[in-house]
Amino acid sequence: MSKEEKVFFCNIAYMRYYDSAFKEEIPQNGGSYVTENKTGSEINNFHLYENGKYYGYVEPGCFIETQKKIHIENIDSAYRNQDKIPDVTVVFCATSPTGPVIVGWYRHAEVFRDMQKSADGVLYNILTGEENAVLINEAERQFKAPRANTDGYGFGQSNIWYANQDDDRVREYVQSVWEHIRNFQPEGNLLHRTDDTTEETEDLLRGEILSESGKRKTMAVNLPERNPKARNVCLKRRGHRCLICGFDAKEVYGDIFEGIIHVHHIVPISERSEEYQIDPETDLIPVCPNCHMMIHTKVNGKYLSSEELKKNIRKHYEGVEVK
Repeated sequence: MSKEEKVFFCNIAYMRYYDSAFKEEIPQNGGSYVTENKTGSEINNFHLYENGKYYGYVEPGCFIETQKKIHIENIDSAYRNQDKIPDVTVVFCATSPTGPVIVGWYRHAEVFRDMQKSADGVLYNILTGEENAVLINEAERQFKAPRANTDGYGFGQSNIWYANQDDDRVREYVQSVWEHIRNFQPEGNLLHRTDDTTEETEDLLRGEILSESGKRKTMAVNLPERNPKARNVCLKRRGHRCLICGFDAKEVYGDIFEGIIHVHHIVPISERSEEYQIDPETDLIPVCPNCHMMIHTKVNGKYLSSEELKKNIRKHYEGVEVK
């Protein structure tokens, strides 16, 4: 984490997905406008648009019909006379059922002084690219967002907190946020959850493999990147139930785990060429972690297909009383 990296905190309404195309839900705890209209411009803060961008929105406040500005010079004084500021880590906070928490962040974002509108009419004042967004799994949203009225620092009446680090308490809090971001595990990101990554492919993605002697050596690799847009399309069309065993996390563990599922590449992406374009309808299937592990485990020197695993499951339960 670069010491020069800038940070900016935003307070938005609370949602699980922040993507109306993925799951319809009503934002909560977002102020009078959100309460009255049951919507807000932040509802798509974590919707990945076709151009590979995330359009973030935070409401700076309004005076009748005059939109307030984001004072980007409070993020970095060098941008006092500029219209936007680049390379900012934007931390999104919201009031969950258990209190104010961090729900996600953008890295390497542009923050605009004035509200912007995309060619498709999307309002935004924060912009980042496809690989720079994290939306924390609802069950893992435990990192507190401070409030001035209870903590003595943090968000006041404004939805924007510039986190001036002249205050020792603020500086300590911001450092703890950096540590949280630095140590955050990809499996906790609703946007880019692990799909068909095994221990071997994780090593390859890091550019490392184990030699026969067990010593780690480095090799040059260039695997195609996993595509979060393809994952989302797959789940929208096929749902969140494992297509091998039928497991659904919501049914077993409750609503808070809705949508937690792996996505499996039928043909491993490491076997594809760089030019290969994923077809979510034919190349991807949702599978639970258990089945995912089995489908990447060799049996008698080969991997079983999803259909072969289904047959094994049926054989297991034939004549077995399931309690």
